Amino acid sequence: MLPVNIKADIKSGKYQSYFIREITFTMKNIVLVAALGCFLFQMVEMNPELTKKCIEQEKVDIMEFQKIKNGKIEDPSHNFKCFNKCFMENIGFLVNGKLMEDKVLEALNQLPADKKDKTIAAFNKCKSKTGADDCDTAYQYMACMGENVTL
Repeated sequence: MLPVNIKADIKSGKYQSYFIREITFTMKNIVLVAALGCFLFQMVEMNPELTKKCIEQEKVDIMEFQKIKNGKIEDPSHNFKCFNKCFMENIGFLVNGKLMEDKVLEALNQLPADKKDKTIAAFNKCKSKTGADDCDTAYQYMACMGENVTL
């Protein structure tokens, strides 16, 4: 369980590795990691500053991450959806609410051969997903990928 004053401690860097590990495991459990497979998992793990930036920028509730980690996400908050948008924008996958297909395919082509074909097939199925706004679009895309990719 995370300490009550975790936000202040995170800003100070006190729990950075614990925090990033928790976020990584959380995303893995809710399809965000599965959505873009190993690539997104590596991106989150390799970009703790970006992860922290997007969580702070979008004011994501740490407790929501805990619930997600435990598999209890029926209706993610708008802030959580915007975290996905922020992360996808910063790695070049989303620009002005539009999925950058070439960038995503470039990343997917880096996957191991046994995962690449299935993930690209899922991408082709999910790439046209849209939502009520850019945050929802990012989330809808990721959720679709998670439903269609088994890693």
